[in-house]
Amino acid sequence: ANAEKSLDDALALVKTTPEKKTTVIPEQTTATPDLPPEITRIQDKLADLQSRAPKWAESGGSTIILVAYVTSFTDYLNQADYANAEKSLDDALALVKTTPTPAPSSTP
Repeated sequence: ANAEKSLDDALALVKTTPEKKTTVIPEQTTATPDLPPEITRIQDKLADLQSRAPKWAESGGSTIILVAYVTSFTDYLNQADYANAEKSLDDALALVKTTPTPAPSSTP
């Protein structure tokens, strides 16, 4: 239940629009000719993250770490720092592409 709430919080952060209205990333994954290439890459990676994260979290992934990456991504995006936003998104994607290790059991 807590993992699902944390994941919901992370995904809600990802779906927020930047506070500074420099460039708004529409929710689409197809390339748009008037968008800079880094925005198109970010859109595609974000769609990939949004499709992988729920299954990864359900299988025991640490949503605390994912939330940290997504928060960093959102902060950079709000600053229009697309290079670092994409790096944070890459880190989040690398995380959700791993196979989570189940937490050790507390019972002997």
